[in-house]
Amino acid sequence: MTTATAPTRQSIATRARLAREQVGLRQGDVAARLGIPRPSVTELEAGRRDISSVELAVLADLLGKPIEWFVAAEDQFDPDAWNPVNFHLRGGDLTNNDRRALVTFASRCAEYASLEALLDVRPEIPRVRYGGLAGRHIDQGRAVALAERQRLQLGARPIGDVVALLELQGVKVLDWPMAEESAIDGALFASEETGPCILLNGNAVWTRRQFSAAHEYAHLLLDVDGDRAEVCFRNGQGLAEKRANAFAAEFLSPTDGVLEFLATLGVPARRPVSVADVIELQRYFQVSYDATLWRLLNLGLIAEPQRQEFAAFKPSALARRLGYEPSDQQPKGPVSRRFRQLAIRAWQAGKITRGKLAELLDVPKRDLDGLPGALAGLGVGG
Repeated sequence: MTTATAPTRQSIATRARLAREQVGLRQGDVAARLGIPRPSVTELEAGRRDISSVELAVLADLLGKPIEWFVAAEDQFDPDAWNPVNFHLRGGDLTNNDRRALVTFASRCAEYASLEALLDVRPEIPRVRYGGLAGRHIDQGRAVALAERQRLQLGARPIGDVVALLELQGVKVLDWPMAEESAIDGALFASEETGPCILLNGNAVWTRRQFSAAHEYAHLLLDVDGDRAEVCFRNGQGLAEKRANAFAAEFLSPTDGVLEFLATLGVPARRPVSVADVIELQRYFQVSYDATLWRLLNLGLIAEPQRQEFAAFKPSALARRLGYEPSDQQPKGPVSRRFRQLAIRAWQAGKITRGKLAELLDVPKRDLDGLPGALAGLGVGG
């Protein structure tokens, strides 16, 4: 019988340095999070300073690793285990804040999958892939969008909540708190353990997040094969990005749907539209004002000078003049409705602690005071 060799202080120190380097953080970043001087981190990574259990828990959360990775027996340690940072970048470079956020997101995806397993509600994920496509990438994106709409029996009507639709397809979608300066619009993380997971930049307005969700869904259908993270930046270029944008535009506001809706407004087929029509289209399909303008341009319903003229208007002011409230004012947060409900039900069933629930919902533990009574009042059973 072989006895596992416990990790030494030096081996834990080496793992701490390796995990930090994997996510591109500096020793100063770690020191700030741990609340200790930077030289203390140097001492820790050199094996000349012990790390407390509290510090290790904070470090594990910061670096996107489970505590078990740091304290695994010497003969059972795998340096590449739990390293979901096989990033494929489309249109930009990762900052340290970006890398840390993406690694933490991948960790949250694993927790999401764990909640599904605890409650035995993991959905069956349709294995839909579109291959053998011909023609321009833009035309491919449009064709796949129409095929996917047909598969989902959507017709030409608006989708409404894209996130809810994708969750019905077994895709985990989370609004994620990226740094204010981040140029990332979205990311797709896929692994055998978690299934497909989509990150949406939580700082973006709701309609922008709708478009990003559809864009990342295109990458899931067309580009991602195997375990990796597909990261898309604002204004990303390249054929695959153009294809995903074309998919998102057609998926959210299909050509036939646009023409049918304009006909109800009395707009003759293939004739220029007014700025009021743009607002009505935007609200009907629940996409951004800017995306609606580009959609109309690509359909030949407005010319470039008209797009530029309309783009100079403030859509919120236009909407109010037409009697509408701005359509982008939707709640933001680090968790989806489905994730939130799974976490609450897991806690009610005694499968996770109250502290873990607070962590998953990203709220102070004290904010959960009185939650059982509130849930009972809403008719939510334990």
